[in-house]
Amino acid sequence: MRVLLTPTSDAGCSALAKQLSSDGSFWTVRSQPDDQGQLLVCAMKRTGYSADVEDTGAQIFGQQLCSWFLSQGWTEDTATENHLANAAAAASASAATAAAAAAASQEAADQLSRDQNAAAQLVSSLRGVPGQLTSDIQTMDGHLRQAVDDLAKTRGDAANGQGDNCYNVSTVQYDATSKVGYDATNDVGYDATNDVGYNINEARTNLTSLRQSLQQIAAENGAAPADASAVIGNATNAIATAITQANNDIDKANTAATAAYNVAAGMATGSCSGYGPGTFQPVQHIQ
Repeated sequence: MRVLLTPTSDAGCSALAKQLSSDGSFWTVRSQPDDQGQLLVCAMKRTGYSADVEDTGAQIFGQQLCSWFLSQGWTEDTATENHLANAAAAASASAATAAAAAAASQEAADQLSRDQNAAAQLVSSLRGVPGQLTSDIQTMDGHLRQAVDDLAKTRGDAANGQGDNCYNVSTVQYDATSKVGYDATNDVGYDATNDVGYNINEARTNLTSLRQSLQQIAAENGAAPADASAVIGNATNAIATAITQANNDIDKANTAATAAYNVAAGMATGSCSGYGPGTFQPVQHIQ
């Protein structure tokens, strides 16, 4: 608790401190720095002096001191009280506005940081897209070569004719369906859907998310990852190239399987007509 005496004078303050200490409490004179923890309890005036009583918490002691001033012939200065109350309210409102602005600024900074981190993670993921798709296509190429090799074996077996009891017709039918057809559908087709296609879809999702993050960062006046544009371009080009190469392998695998089925069907004649391979269902292109 404190009393601010105006006009300030050592003699006046000392006299008031001595008077307040007469009941056994201790009062001293000192300069009073601004202290936001003190609240005005009352403003009193008498014979050219004004005294502002300030206290904290429940202001019990401050209220007792205000009563003491009244008992000593001081009068309440309501004009000063209203002025100080308005000033305190304005200061509180200003502080609240500043605090809200600071909180909003910090939240904006935190959001920008989150967006930049998300963009950086997406960029890091997309950097690996060209290499991953190249590896996927290399796997497809290997399975396509196996289909071509199995087609050659199918034709080689077919050159031996139907054989006794259609035995060789059965062998060629197996070559066509369980070798070349399997290569096309379960190897090349699987690669196209579950490797190349899967990784392309994941890359496309990440590209969409990255573009959205970059738009958000720009709206927040932030800096995007330095190589974001280059990574987007490289990933986009890699996707287009992989689709072309994958569909080319699919076409060649379908051609090989169809040829093998035709060889087997050509042998399944006469008494061996029950050994036909059926119809090959071609693998579909990826988009």
